[in-house]
Amino acid sequence: MKLRFINFYSLYFENTAFKVSFIYAGFSVLWILFSDQILLWFVNDPELLTIVQMLKGWLFVIVTSVIIFLLLRKEITRLKETENVLWATLHSTADGILVVSSEGKVIASNSRFANMWSIPPEIIVDATSDQELIEYVLKQLEDPEKFCRRVDNLYQSSVDGFEEVCLKDGRVFECYTTPLIQNNIETGRVWSFHDLTERKHAKEEKTKLEERLQQSQKMEAIGTLAGGIAHDFNNILTVIFGYAELARDDANDNEKLQKDLDEVLHSAERAKELVKQILTFSRRSDQELNPLKIQLIIDEDLRLLRSSLPTTIAIKTDINQDCPTVIADPTQLHQIVMNVCINAYHAMREKGGELSVSLQPIELTREDVVNKIPLPPGSYIKLSISDTGIGMTSDVLGRIFEPYYTSKAKGEGTGLGLAVVHGIVSSYHGEINVYSEPGKGTTFNIYLPKATTSREIISQEKSPPPLPTGNERVLLVDDDETIAKMNGKMLEKLGYKTTVLNNSLETLATFQKNPNSFDLIITDMTMPNMTGAELTKRIVAIRPDIPIILCTGYSDLINEDKAKAIGVWGYVMKPVIMKDLANGVRKALDAS
Repeated sequence: MKLRFINFYSLYFENTAFKVSFIYAGFSVLWILFSDQILLWFVNDPELLTIVQMLKGWLFVIVTSVIIFLLLRKEITRLKETENVLWATLHSTADGILVVSSEGKVIASNSRFANMWSIPPEIIVDATSDQELIEYVLKQLEDPEKFCRRVDNLYQSSVDGFEEVCLKDGRVFECYTTPLIQNNIETGRVWSFHDLTERKHAKEEKTKLEERLQQSQKMEAIGTLAGGIAHDFNNILTVIFGYAELARDDANDNEKLQKDLDEVLHSAERAKELVKQILTFSRRSDQELNPLKIQLIIDEDLRLLRSSLPTTIAIKTDINQDCPTVIADPTQLHQIVMNVCINAYHAMREKGGELSVSLQPIELTREDVVNKIPLPPGSYIKLSISDTGIGMTSDVLGRIFEPYYTSKAKGEGTGLGLAVVHGIVSSYHGEINVYSEPGKGTTFNIYLPKATTSREIISQEKSPPPLPTGNERVLLVDDDETIAKMNGKMLEKLGYKTTVLNNSLETLATFQKNPNSFDLIITDMTMPNMTGAELTKRIVAIRPDIPIILCTGYSDLINEDKAKAIGVWGYVMKPVIMKDLANGVRKALDAS
């Protein structure tokens, strides 16, 4: 059996209560044992001895009180300072803290807890139980019943609890609770609430930005592919247009043949518009942008829709006729309105519904930009188109702007409509947001920047005059032999003396031999060995006054402004039809 020895040294210096008791007991024993003996040495009179002994008792009380005060003063001061630090720490923490006994009595709480739950401080101070605090908490929760069940389970066990609670005002709290243990006995619970709202919003915003980046990268990749396809397709269409027009002109006496060729040209026009949509989606089509009143275009489109939509679909409008102008192309604005409205019609055609179109000016603040709309703060026009149709799932919503993706039945859509809308809005430095839920309809919100230019709206040109002709000498180069040959026939039909080549290096050598033997040069942009832009620079260096027309279906390297900067007089987009070729050639020659 091992004997345990008490370490009186540590017990004396580390236990204040023991120290005070030990000193008091020792002093008392010494006083009792020796004070009377000492008095008898000096006092012999019994009456005087009685008086002195009474005074001795009072002196004992006073002396012991002083000793106890001196012994406890330092410890009490230290405990008070520690208490003040603990309370200051409790009130300084970023989390809301609540300590409740097992009987439901509020033991302690901090100001952060009261602020987080909007509880008046006097309620917490006067609270005899946590029931009143729970009522404040429950009326703010999205799911109070779930929280109550969770609390009941925790008080019936001795485990830690952790969960996220959502409030009706959109805030999210991280709730952590642990048993309060005192002397190895569970006497209550400690609740800690941490506000996750900003972190949640930041995470959601990060996710949205990542999704936008992925969508942007995907659209850019598809756009590059679409642009390349459009280039090759334009070359094919150029040949179809050219030879069909030549054949129609040669079939003056054959009315049936002319009608057949008209159908060919009509189909080619449809294909041309399809290519334009592809280029619009990929943001590579050049458009004439001018200040426009979008409300006028919406009014025109809605008149058309009223006559074509079934009576089961009502149209509701809220158009501000005083909306400022936007810089846009009228055809593209028609595409935006019609594509979105037709999409809404498809969502409501089975059960009917309501199509709502709203146009209002809006001022985007920095808060709007940070929280909702990725646009610079400023003045915008907001076009909202809503339907009460079937709505969309999140999977469909994430793909609606992808080209050739459609949720419609086979044969009811190409999947280009909304992709084109997205491309147009993006090219105008705007933004398009879509909100939709299955069974609750869809809303498209389109934001377009307010026009800051003072230019007037350019009116539509009158019908073109008959095709101009001439007899000048033209040097034409295109690496596609079929296109080159066809364009050469067009020029000859218009009266021009044409030299057709298929190689840019050969063209440069031919021109170098006799620069004055040609009045005009027509060159394709995309050619092997030397591009049309480089060929233009070489030719202009030899003869600066020679007019040059550049033809292209699509190119990342050139646009009309860049073409003029290197000395190009005319810029023609493929597919080239005879009217465009005739007008372009005549305009360049007359300006030289």
